[in-house]
Amino acid sequence: MSAQVVIPLAEFLRYSRAVIGHYGVQLAELDHLALPLPTTIAIPQSALLAVLAEQNVLNTLLAFRLSATTDPAERYRLKQLIKHQLLDQTLPDWFSQPILSSYHNQFQRGFVRLLPADTVPYLDQTQFEHIQGDANLFESLLAFWAKWVESQLDVQQTIKQSTLVPTAILIQAQVQAIAAGTAYSEHPVSGNKTQVFIRAIKGCPEPEIFESGADEFAVDTRTWNVVYRAVQAQTQRALRTQDGLERLAIPPTEQQQSSLTDQECLDLAQLVQQLKRHQLAQAEVEWELSPRGFVLTQVKQFETVGGGQTSKPVRTQTKLYISAGNPQKAQLLTAGQPDGVGVLRSEYSYAQFGIHPGHIVHSRQREVLERQLVAVIQTYQAAVNYQRVIFRTQNLTSAENAALAYSTSHEPVETNPFLGFRGGLKLVSHPELLTIELTALRRVLEKSAGQLGYLLSFVRTPEELSTLIQHISQAGLTNQPQFELWWQINTPENVLNLSAYPLHHLAGISVNVKTLQALLYGVDPDNPEIFERYQFDPAALITLLEKIAAVRDGLRELRSPDQPLLLHLHLEDFSRELVAQAVKLRYDGIVVKPRAVVMLRAVVAECETAAVNQRIL
Repeated sequence: MSAQVVIPLAEFLRYSRAVIGHYGVQLAELDHLALPLPTTIAIPQSALLAVLAEQNVLNTLLAFRLSATTDPAERYRLKQLIKHQLLDQTLPDWFSQPILSSYHNQFQRGFVRLLPADTVPYLDQTQFEHIQGDANLFESLLAFWAKWVESQLDVQQTIKQSTLVPTAILIQAQVQAIAAGTAYSEHPVSGNKTQVFIRAIKGCPEPEIFESGADEFAVDTRTWNVVYRAVQAQTQRALRTQDGLERLAIPPTEQQQSSLTDQECLDLAQLVQQLKRHQLAQAEVEWELSPRGFVLTQVKQFETVGGGQTSKPVRTQTKLYISAGNPQKAQLLTAGQPDGVGVLRSEYSYAQFGIHPGHIVHSRQREVLERQLVAVIQTYQAAVNYQRVIFRTQNLTSAENAALAYSTSHEPVETNPFLGFRGGLKLVSHPELLTIELTALRRVLEKSAGQLGYLLSFVRTPEELSTLIQHISQAGLTNQPQFELWWQINTPENVLNLSAYPLHHLAGISVNVKTLQALLYGVDPDNPEIFERYQFDPAALITLLEKIAAVRDGLRELRSPDQPLLLHLHLEDFSRELVAQAVKLRYDGIVVKPRAVVMLRAVVAECETAAVNQRIL
């Protein structure tokens, strides 16, 4: 077989974008600058098409007619057939042997990730990480290929060769990091162009650990000194394993130690400055530090929040919200100009405070925590110009609470904390835990005109929700004009028994897709080894979304026209199909991670235009 199977990074400059993709071109330019990049190889489209042709799969796949049906269940069935055609391939030796040789010689059989070369990683949801071992590599390669094709079929009606193979598949090394984080070529909030701003955590990059409290540094590029340093107490670090990232406790003696030395800050700042000079634009860099030095894992351009005019985004009828928690990053996280904060996660504040709320409620530190919660809410209200902010009540599992001081007196030892003593059950059993948050919310309402929601999470029965509503009503908050009471749907029972819940007391419902998906299969989403074995099924979730919308529609005659029951779709993992369905069903808002807001806005605008053209809206 004459098709070239592997193109090493050192040869990327010899090829056009049509061969190595947009991200491949970016890597080639950065590699030419001798910047420290992950070891990378590309498997070009020509090799992938040759595999399909040799396996007699290509013509079979091109014969499928997705455009012949608009029924979501039938489209899902056809996509599953296509996916299994790809998964069931036997890769020929001429294809697998060059990849295996590269994996042994260039990657030393270490961890790798798979991603498409067509687009940049921070905009693409299709990438597989933490892959190690020969058999695991090829199994993951086929799974990645099938997943990529599935994502293309979400947005395309017809099947073409470009639908079945990406421009190239990149295999990229991943290190066992000592520290990881982001760096900016200028201060991302103040716009100070003489500073490189760095955020860092110990261990491998893990979003929740990063958001819960990263060290911050500023390097003056005129004097090459560290001029600002804020070291946070970090209680956990992430370690790469074949099952994903594993969290390990950091010994107490190391929790207050800086994640980077001054010299490491200077070394990283110089790399960022080199990049800035080349790009002639401000750069945001994702980096990891290994025993061999820094590796730049992702580079993108950015605009500062405070450094100049930003254009107004296209406004959609469907509101676009973010989920967030760290007040120190509020300006950055809201830079995409969302319509508010759909889920302000309280767990960040409790983790940062470091003491179990069951102990705090009876101690002198209660007032301190209440002030901290007020400050977090007010910070995000200001960041979104006093648009809607919805604060989610404490919903930490017993395992998560175990990291807090005095937890042994308040938490049971559970074999499956995700399904254990948490959410509504814990708050009904210990209503005094509500008082801290209710007091904080009352203080915010006294000083702010912004719309403030309170989101009750993981409530398992109508009786639990009724009891919680009664406690909140007794606190006097439901009479406040800016206050909204929300409930988060987490379980299939919530949907199937929805009409039995006291919905007339609620301003809105937020649908947590991730937990619904997990519990449809009876798995724990906090266990990635098991959770990732079960493929995302939009057809089943769409059925649930339709039932929720039908119950909402049935309540319209019972509610005031100016106080409808609002529906939000909470998507931690972006799904174009579910976004399109939410627009079709007239969900009022969609909640995503901050980095997905720009992509969400484009997809929602497209879906709303299509809906108007079809006379749905």
